[in-house]
Amino acid sequence: MEKIIPILALCLGTILTQQSTGCTGDATEGPKTANPTPSRPQASEDSFFATGKQPHLFVHSPQQWELLQTRLNKEPYASEIARLRTSLEARMDRFDWEQDTEPRPNNAMSDLRPAGDFIAALSFLYRLEQREEDLEALLETVNYVLNLPAWGVHKYGGPNVDLAGAHVMFGLSLAYDWCGPDLPSEVTATIQEELLARATQMAEFVNGKGLPGYQNNHNALRLLGLISVGVSLRNEDPRAQAIIHKAMEVAAPTFEALSHTDGFFAAEGVPYWQYGLSALVPIGVIAKENLGIDWFRGNQGLENVPLAQAYFLLPPESRLVETNSAGLTRPRLDVLNFGDGPSKSWHDYTKYMTYLAREYRSGLAQWLSDENRRNITGHNPLTRFLGLIWYDPKVQPQSPENLPTQHWFKEQGIFLWRSSWTGNGTVIGIKSTPPGGRFTTETYPFNPGSSHSQPDAGTFLVFGNRSWLIAPPGYTKDRQTSYANTLLVNGNSQIGSNDNWLHTDAYAREKRFPRIVSVDTNHQITRIQCDLTPAYRDPGLIRCTRTFYLVDATTWIIIDEIHHQSPATAEAIFHSESSFFLTDSLHARTSVGDSEFNVTMLPLEKTDASLIVKEQIEWMKKEGKIRKNVLTVQAQPGTQLKWATLFQLVNPKDMSGQLTLDASTGSVIYEKNGHSEILD
Repeated sequence: MEKIIPILALCLGTILTQQSTGCTGDATEGPKTANPTPSRPQASEDSFFATGKQPHLFVHSPQQWELLQTRLNKEPYASEIARLRTSLEARMDRFDWEQDTEPRPNNAMSDLRPAGDFIAALSFLYRLEQREEDLEALLETVNYVLNLPAWGVHKYGGPNVDLAGAHVMFGLSLAYDWCGPDLPSEVTATIQEELLARATQMAEFVNGKGLPGYQNNHNALRLLGLISVGVSLRNEDPRAQAIIHKAMEVAAPTFEALSHTDGFFAAEGVPYWQYGLSALVPIGVIAKENLGIDWFRGNQGLENVPLAQAYFLLPPESRLVETNSAGLTRPRLDVLNFGDGPSKSWHDYTKYMTYLAREYRSGLAQWLSDENRRNITGHNPLTRFLGLIWYDPKVQPQSPENLPTQHWFKEQGIFLWRSSWTGNGTVIGIKSTPPGGRFTTETYPFNPGSSHSQPDAGTFLVFGNRSWLIAPPGYTKDRQTSYANTLLVNGNSQIGSNDNWLHTDAYAREKRFPRIVSVDTNHQITRIQCDLTPAYRDPGLIRCTRTFYLVDATTWIIIDEIHHQSPATAEAIFHSESSFFLTDSLHARTSVGDSEFNVTMLPLEKTDASLIVKEQIEWMKKEGKIRKNVLTVQAQPGTQLKWATLFQLVNPKDMSGQLTLDASTGSVIYEKNGHSEILD
């Protein structure tokens, strides 16, 4: 990666002197990926794709605006514009216009973010439809933010350098770029000066931190704000060129790192991943169209984003939506999520899927964009209009139904399995990796932006029968291994526990790589072998492994094995949406709809272990400290501990399977309906 910055400096030098159309994508690609995307001919004029030094953000000429105007009565344009107006009116009505008239300490998550989105949406609507009421609302909102002493306050960086500042900078940049000639000259002059001053402050903060977490949504939003300001003002003031330069010094290695991933690059979970992508894709578009730098070409991390989104979706008949006060729908439950936050899409993915569909000719991306646009009409739609600029109807949508039902995302150490792509099936996720992923841990000696992840190597989640059979932690206030569905050894958690924010430095510094070792399928049973050993700072720990056997939609088995130099205890923790009841020391059950969810534990190799239900205190982001009962395998001290756990979702009319131990070979055998399978 050391090679990137000198090349970038040469490229930026060309941009800054304004003597060429910018450097080519090859100059900043870095190492080639395993499957580079082949080059394609330039798109036609009506595609809005012109590579090089374009004069404006996203839409580059009056003719392109006119072309958009001819599509206003066609789909998806007509319904999207109507929803945008409905949502914009509702959000502006309930926005607290009296807030933040004075900067407040520790106000990193300021509610000023919607104000920036209002400005962006109003700029688009006015430029597209030329309504005077849109211009008036735009001018009022612009004046509101221009008169604020700070656009949010970060507890370390001070005012203007975090999410609120980024949203406002993006909105004001579009207002200046698209609507500037129709705004009073004193307003455009104030926009220019405020953007340059506050973006310079943010650029110093971002650049001074080096690469402050390329996986982090905060970093992505800051870069979008900076690059939008720099490009919109680069012909107006030399300070804008300096802002571009500082932003690109962080953006270039960010996109280089993304090219080494396999689609899912967010250790912090799906909602934060979506938030980051909502900024990263527009950054890439601006760089390509305005600076001649193509970060999409050959970038397998971005090309595989649709694949990751598809695999993390819950079964279609189990996804839930809720309706807001404006009558628009938003997700309530739709994704499997390992990181902080709920199991729902916080951030609309229609806009960036639309661009990825066009860029990579991806039918899956187009399908995801169409599905999200049709089913989710009101969730964070205020910048979804970018998808209308990028929409290419020539890309035919392709549902994921013909994809394999399992996929291993190796960079983040996540294996996803589903019984079906249709109906009300079962989805299982297994995770074993250094927080932040393997490439990040091997490459960077500091936290890559994994603060919202958990120390949870070996954890797993199961969604079936419209319920969380094995449940995620949710949005927690601190980091604890016990919040996940994994192992404690000698009562000790994995590295990073007890932090308010998870920092991965120790994994990188000490070269610790918990991982999924292998995945194979035999007799329709998929086996996933995980090595958790490096996740524990225990000098006496010799080995800690966890092997999953996924039998079908209703049955799976885990074999846990721990070897220690001295007698050690161990616990395996299982969270569920429902409370478990013990039948005896080896059996537990709970009701899930019209079925029973049964757990059977089989001690192996002279291990003394039993099932218990214990109370656990968890510190949640919104609810504060809560008490909950969790099912736990409790193994008594031993140097070699091993047990198997059978999970079954059983209809009362069905016959249950069972685990037995072959005493002569020590093998675990699973039996059901007269059929047996040797597992270990």
